[in-house]
Amino acid sequence: MSTTTSGRSRPKGARVADGYSQAESDRRTETAFMLGTVEEVDLAAGRVRVKLDEEGWVSDALPWIELRSGRVRTWSAPVVGEQVAVLSPGGEPAAGVVLRGIASTSFALPSASADLVRVVYDDQARDDYDLAAHVRTIEVPAGGQVVVKVGNGVATVEDDGISLKLGSAELLVEDGRITLNAAAVLLGPDGDRKKVARVGDHVQIDAGSSAGSWPIVEGSDAVKAS
Repeated sequence: MSTTTSGRSRPKGARVADGYSQAESDRRTETAFMLGTVEEVDLAAGRVRVKLDEEGWVSDALPWIELRSGRVRTWSAPVVGEQVAVLSPGGEPAAGVVLRGIASTSFALPSASADLVRVVYDDQARDDYDLAAHVRTIEVPAGGQVVVKVGNGVATVEDDGISLKLGSAELLVEDGRITLNAAAVLLGPDGDRKKVARVGDHVQIDAGSSAGSWPIVEGSDAVKAS
């Protein structure tokens, strides 16, 4: 078989302008971009092997492309069976990189909304931002936690309570009750606060038959302190 360029016939296997035979040029073109599925994951090395055809051709161990890898770095390891594409510079699969994020029947798209940015995790946790409603929603399964840390401050949200910790102070909110552990509790704005009496404190009565200093012997059952 021959090919024709500008009316002239070129025999099969003839050299083309870039120095490769036509067969080699076709091979490089075909292997420059290939779809496949992850066959093997090496987490320590940050590389995967990709099954590239039905006959079982598996690539060399190749690096995958993360969202960022500079001053901002991300990590989300591929999983076996995930659909990917191998991009091979010069058509050389051994020098390729793995592009992820291609939906498949095994891993379908998590939304069809134009206003929703969503990340869904394998345990059904999810992170949503609704551009239309301006609402950020983070949801984790029962038994999980959402933890936010800033310096020595820690906020933890669980399915049975919310805790805030900063140094020796701690606030715990549970169903029907609030527990506060701190050296001092300040209620109200600066300058307007009054002292709060506790059981055992003394109060001064200046007139009448009960005049004198008396201890408080009973307080509220709704508010308790140690």
